[in-house]
Amino acid sequence: MLFLKQAGKAVPKMTPVYDWTTPHLHCVHCWSPMTHCICAAACAISNVLPVQVFIHHKELSRRSNSTHLLRLLLDQISFEVHGAPNQPTRWPDPTSKERLCVLFPSDSATPLSEADRGQFDKLIIVDGNWRQAKKASNRLNKIAAPAFRTIPFDEPSEFKLRTQSAQHRLSSFEATARALSILESDTYWDKMMPIFRAHVDVTMEQRSRRGAPRQKNLR
Repeated sequence: MLFLKQAGKAVPKMTPVYDWTTPHLHCVHCWSPMTHCICAAACAISNVLPVQVFIHHKELSRRSNSTHLLRLLLDQISFEVHGAPNQPTRWPDPTSKERLCVLFPSDSATPLSEADRGQFDKLIIVDGNWRQAKKASNRLNKIAAPAFRTIPFDEPSEFKLRTQSAQHRLSSFEATARALSILESDTYWDKMMPIFRAHVDVTMEQRSRRGAPRQKNLR
């Protein structure tokens, strides 16, 4: 909100100013500035394998977070918040017979392969920094005993918005795109990545205008 001087005091000016720092001038869907909305780059995908994202509550307000883009693409996508004070998380039903696949490099994790096609009923993405994701993954393991998988290293991440602690690490969006490409169709990667690349480019330009450094903890 901007302010004007009137009768010796500051009063709010409600007329919007189109710059890169006014929060309410961002698209509520892609989170990009309204002048650079990237929703048109979204390609609707009717995924057969449902995807559920367990996102840490501190990631909800971060525009650098990549998982919000999944809502624009996937038909079967749901989100559950974890780690929020006084807000219970709806973890999987321990009595359910759903075959769950969790993308996280736990001690028991094995690389995802085409042999896994048709073996799972749901793909779970754990989103947050390393400590947050590990805590959520441990909780999932205790409750539902899912199968843990990792993404085979192919190419380095294209996610420039946060610094990487290791070359093989991917953003949650990239990990989801690669997982679905392995589990369903190898066309998913090419369909999903345009909006991701647009998101990175627009956010990098936005930061260059503000002079903001890259954030840490790749997700």
